[in-house]
Amino acid sequence: MTDTLNPRDTLDVTALRHPDSLKWTQYPEDVIPMWVADMDFPVAPPIMRALHERLDAGLGYAQLRGDTRLKDALLPKLAAQGLDGLTHENVTFLPGVVPGIYAAVHALTTPASRS
Repeated sequence: MTDTLNPRDTLDVTALRHPDSLKWTQYPEDVIPMWVADMDFPVAPPIMRALHERLDAGLGYAQLRGDTRLKDALLPKLAAQGLDGLTHENVTFLPGVVPGIYAAVHALTTPASRS
């Protein structure tokens, strides 16, 4: 597997019209849905390699303390952006963007301001 993509192969309509793609199967074949979606583009080879490596390592319940390797990689990047002083203990991962927004609103507002 190479780390480069051929630009001519990135948007093959035939490959996009697979049964799992609502965008490309919702309309007749003579209609080209024009909204942009990240799943229209192939996954970059380094990401695919990392996913395969992770799957080969086995799956299980996530560690309650979070992924220590991810925190090891993340903490220096956050410090370089001015968020120094963070540790493994005070960095927490959330299951998605919406829970993160909810947690931020809850932490940064008062109950009276939320109603």
